[in-house]
Amino acid sequence: MLNTFPFLNIILPAALSAIGIFSFSFALWKKLKEDYEVDQIFYLTLLILFGGGTGLFVSSFFLGDTFSFWGLFLGALLFGVYAVLKLNMRFFEVVDGAVLGLLLFLSLFSVGNIVKWGLGIQLANLLEFIIILTSLGSYYIFFKKYRTLSWYISGKIGFVGLAALTVYFLERALVAFYLFLVLLFPQSFLYGFASLILSLLFAGIIYLRSGREGAKEILSLLQKYGKSKK
Repeated sequence: MLNTFPFLNIILPAALSAIGIFSFSFALWKKLKEDYEVDQIFYLTLLILFGGGTGLFVSSFFLGDTFSFWGLFLGALLFGVYAVLKLNMRFFEVVDGAVLGLLLFLSLFSVGNIVKWGLGIQLANLLEFIIILTSLGSYYIFFKKYRTLSWYISGKIGFVGLAALTVYFLERALVAFYLFLVLLFPQSFLYGFASLILSLLFAGIIYLRSGREGAKEILSLLQKYGKSKK
């Protein structure tokens, strides 16, 4: 077993994380290379990785490993949004590439955790890996089919990434609530609630961008509300 070799428990997870970083960078570059300069993509990638790494370190150091995912995700999101605004890039175009890269990175990072800690008491690592795999599968299904969906009239870019995030956080929420209700992990309720909110948020954004009459009415009301506040 790999757990009997401490050297492999350090080197292999680190190598998988490095491959994950490369996979993220490549996925983002491949999605954006036709519309943006290499320097722009490099700057965006660097800031997202820096933000994710900083968030991971800060959350792990001050709050413990149980909050490491949220630190990584929020750090990458905040720095990514900053880079998109600074570079005048199209946000939802970046979303599709960034989400694919994120899922590829998380899949390899999750395998590294399984190698490092084993299954046993770290069953959550295996569940996380399964969630990521199903989310990756949904990403590719959405990529092939979303332009043919009758209810997504607009066909706007960004659907694939947002839909994959919706699936990913919904699955995280279901697993977290299960751990809370069955295994009595108190922190799991907070994780599940946060994941459910994010899943609903991403689903809501998809609907608002769908081009359906109801979505247009909501957007019109939001625009009127925004103008009334000026």
